[in-house]
Amino acid sequence: MDYTGLESEIAKLVVEAGLKIKEIFLGANIGTTRKDDGSLVTTADKAADAIIRRGLTKAFPEIAVVSEENPQSHKIRADRFFLVDPLDGTRGFVSGSKEFTVNIALIEGREPRVGAVYAPLPGSLVYNNSNDELFEAETNTTEFVPKRVIRNAASESNGGGLRIVASRSKSEGEKLEGFLSGYRVSRVSLASSSIKFCQIVLGEAELYPRFGPTSEWDTAAGHAILVAAGGQALRMDNFKPLQYGKPDYKNPGFIACGPGIEPYTGN
Repeated sequence: MDYTGLESEIAKLVVEAGLKIKEIFLGANIGTTRKDDGSLVTTADKAADAIIRRGLTKAFPEIAVVSEENPQSHKIRADRFFLVDPLDGTRGFVSGSKEFTVNIALIEGREPRVGAVYAPLPGSLVYNNSNDELFEAETNTTEFVPKRVIRNAASESNGGGLRIVASRSKSEGEKLEGFLSGYRVSRVSLASSSIKFCQIVLGEAELYPRFGPTSEWDTAAGHAILVAAGGQALRMDNFKPLQYGKPDYKNPGFIACGPGIEPYTGN
């Protein structure tokens, strides 16, 4: 496949969708409803989904698009496809949290090849290309000049201990203490959405454990940029890399690690 311009296109799309989400977030009514599974969905989720699916279909008509907000697409089975989370962190978004992101990943052979993550507030973009080059930008417009990320994500560890980033979920916190007993820890911080992957990629943390189930669209883009940074995302049950395109598009518990960090297996 010719990847020329692919990373730039998906980067522009996550920013365009993110700016629409930001507009709705700062407005008077975010239009919250419930999906069939009981989870929250807002007008921002739907607007971002429409922008991304329209843009991807126009730019790459030969590649299928699987999006959280398009249930029909969850029936797609393909070796190469886009995996989209138009608004990661909807629950926090509804409650007023600014820790939400827009995510697009290209999956090939069950592995994340290219990913883009955009946090509309404060306007932080991170993405990679097919050559595992990483880029970042601070932008509130679809016209931006990215800079290449050259920092080793493991280079800023704090006093020899690991900086851990974890989910804000109460159920996750109950399992975290036991898990961390196998590590020398310097700091634990909490965050929502795929921001946690970005913190590892940009050298702000070394390890992110996730105990409960997630959907593949929650992790694919963050996983792609993490691999480009030299890191990995491993299943907790067998320490093999997360894979994508499973029949239910669900992930087991996993550990995301920065470069040079190996998970403690208990052996």
